[in-house]
Amino acid sequence: MKLLAACGLFLVVAQAQMIEAWIEPGVTLAQAHAAGHPEVLAWTQPAGPSTSAQFEVAVLKHNGPMTSSPSQFRNMPNGLSASNVALVRLIQLAYEVPVNQIAALPVWVMDESYDLETRCPPDTTVEDRRLMLRRLLEDQLKLSVVIDTALQKGYSLVVEKALLEKTGVEGSRYLAPTVQQVGLGTQKFINVPMSYLAYYLSNQLDDAVVDNTGLEGSYDFTLHWTSGKMMIRHLGHDEVMTIENDGPMLFEAVRAVGLRLVATKVPVRYVRLKHIEKVPAGN
Repeated sequence: MKLLAACGLFLVVAQAQMIEAWIEPGVTLAQAHAAGHPEVLAWTQPAGPSTSAQFEVAVLKHNGPMTSSPSQFRNMPNGLSASNVALVRLIQLAYEVPVNQIAALPVWVMDESYDLETRCPPDTTVEDRRLMLRRLLEDQLKLSVVIDTALQKGYSLVVEKALLEKTGVEGSRYLAPTVQQVGLGTQKFINVPMSYLAYYLSNQLDDAVVDNTGLEGSYDFTLHWTSGKMMIRHLGHDEVMTIENDGPMLFEAVRAVGLRLVATKVPVRYVRLKHIEKVPAGN
């Protein structure tokens, strides 16, 4: 994890070089952007103010270096609660991007421990909660980011067969998307929208996945896979590993519920940190 964080310091340059390789020789990413090249959707787009909405109550506490105690995170109807979590996890939640799409990360963002307690009205939507968390990080840690979006190799999540059925939960009622491990290699998804599934698959594959299913609402389903890439808790950290056996891979598990991962170029959003402070205001 420390190696991953250190690599994050140079990720922006690496991403630019990777995308430039798909444009044409001798043309930089910045030049292609200025010329309106179709392979570049945006570059160094400043992130404007997140939202005027705020949590009714919000306490962010810096604990110091991460400890061996388990990290806990709860997305409750009336707020968010986290203990002994790395700050990068809160940034991931605020922008709904996997860690490999967060660039220029200081090493301490991966290694320092934080607690978070917030309260908000029970009918607050998932998107509003995300925006409130951004506002909290901006206010408490002076977080400033730039959003970079470009086409690159990844996966498009599409519908192959109409097998999924909506949960039937009313849109005005908040119910957090939940993923439960119910057996070896078996994950149960409860009230999960396709955008969240794409985010989950991005983390599992350590690659970009974009939702192109066109499916609205939330769904209940189960995925079962035991081989190939998967995120595993190892020495207190989540790491993507490749497991080799005769069991089904994630691509097969996705097809079993009527979806498909298609390898293609997809628009990938990167969150590049310009500034962030370690100790929250008031600590």
